Amino acid sequence: MKAIAEKRKRALPRPVFDRRRRSFAYAVGGIVLFMGVLLFASGWRNRSVSEKDILYAYTFNADSAYRVRLHPNDIYEEEWLPEERMYSAALTDYIEVCLRSELRGQGSIDAELGGNYTLTAVLEGFYTKEDVRKQIYEKRFPLREGKMQREADGSAAAEETVNIFPAEYAAQLERIENTLGGSTERSCYLLFSGDCYIDTETERRQEQFSYALPLPLLLESGFYTMEKPETAPESGEISKSGSRMLGPSPARLLGGGLLFALGLGGLLFTRFFTRLPSEEDAWRLRMKRLLRRYGSRLVFLIEPEEESGKPCCRIQNMDSLLLIAEELRQPVLCSLDERGCPRNGRFSVYGQETCYVLLYAPPMSVPLSE
Repeated sequence: MKAIAEKRKRALPRPVFDRRRRSFAYAVGGIVLFMGVLLFASGWRNRSVSEKDILYAYTFNADSAYRVRLHPNDIYEEEWLPEERMYSAALTDYIEVCLRSELRGQGSIDAELGGNYTLTAVLEGFYTKEDVRKQIYEKRFPLREGKMQREADGSAAAEETVNIFPAEYAAQLERIENTLGGSTERSCYLLFSGDCYIDTETERRQEQFSYALPLPLLLESGFYTMEKPETAPESGEISKSGSRMLGPSPARLLGGGLLFALGLGGLLFTRFFTRLPSEEDAWRLRMKRLLRRYGSRLVFLIEPEEESGKPCCRIQNMDSLLLIAEELRQPVLCSLDERGCPRNGRFSVYGQETCYVLLYAPPMSVPLSE
């Protein structure tokens, strides 16, 4: 039976872990085991999750459309010119502008939509210094005001159409500058602004809006264009926040179990399926480390060294042997055995009269190589 046990032991050799490697394996296994316990415990507990229930969502948008009315002339056959054209100041009678705002929404609760608006023409005088705009004056001309009307589909909308005579506002600017006694940089725009509301059983939400359409300041001659501002629908929501209790998390339970099993398996493997190095193992590990550190500065022989007959000088460490090799400009020779270790733990440098030898004597369990 003892022979069978020894045979099995040789057939399945256990990995060699020195004390440093075993300590590291125990530490890693313990950390993984502890993380598995924490993850499993966190997955077993009931947990509260915050939730937001959207009761009503809404969007608001403001936009405009315009066309230019021409004086009778023999150049254009049409009476009106559409958007995105180049217009003649001399042929412009007025500009018809249609402004529209719309509020729409949907949700699980009923809501009343509405709002108020004002339509104003604004004249500004300013100057610019170092890209900073400084206002000198502002003159407002109220044009319309009203309320948003409820549509059949439940939305609310407002629409106003006004005729703008740019020459009149240009004349107003001239009168203002004459009063001020100097000219300024100018701007003129149509301001469509107000507020809209969403009234529900849980909350009343109010939103402000503002839409500015630049207007041309016509001269006696010349051409002009109009550029509408880019707009994007504004959105919002009325919601109710709450929390919901969830049961154990299967993913965390599974992950914690796997980490626990992995950590426990690592600890058991290190304890029962590895062994501390014997004297032979320790010597071979030391030789392997020595070759990894100094291998690039050694010359490896295929056959063992032959006796040179020169007197030998024992050297204490590898650094001293390498220093001698540099002084003599001779290589450090080493021959490897069948397991990749220095044969008999011997490193040598041959001088003209002396052989310098560094010898790491193997333990008695390692047979000397011929």
